[in-house]
Amino acid sequence: TNRSLSVDATGKIVAATTGATGSSWVLGGNSGTSPNNVIGATDAPLNFVAGSTTPSMILTTAGALCIGTQSQKTGAAHNSALLQVNGDMVVGDNNGQSGIYLYQQSWSDFVFDKNYKLMPLNEVEKFYKENHHLPNVPTTKDIQEQGNNLGQTDAVLLQKIEELTLYMVTQQKEIEELKKQVQQNKK
Repeated sequence: TNRSLSVDATGKIVAATTGATGSSWVLGGNSGTSPNNVIGATDAPLNFVAGSTTPSMILTTAGALCIGTQSQKTGAAHNSALLQVNGDMVVGDNNGQSGIYLYQQSWSDFVFDKNYKLMPLNEVEKFYKENHHLPNVPTTKDIQEQGNNLGQTDAVLLQKIEELTLYMVTQQKEIEELKKQVQQNKK
């Protein structure tokens, strides 16, 4: 059914229908008891379309807001989500500066590849003493000027945790070897 907006006798904006009686949704409510509501058809999501015929935002009957997708994702991680964004999400501060970016990132499992080369600890120490941050970790200035890309930062922090794990395992092996040597020297 083709629909367009019109204003009824009470000043409400309503969907005017062609070829059917009644409307599937109304802005401003359909009675005096709900003057500030957007009311959709029973058991149907509200689709918001901008610049095309494909919905760019959907408000589901369960109250979930889905942006950049034509349907709500399902699965254990998504079922209770009230906000789903398919694409980049930028949250700006009061000055309109972007502060947070969320998007899918590559992950840090490459640290455990046999060809991954850990930076020697003396080089790590030299780097942070000269630069006041760890290698590949954004600086305070970077965060202040460009915002904090949470997906990327999480991946970098995980990389550092995995590197620390490798350093600790290596050091533990060296400690065990030194213990053996001490025990042999005691004998």
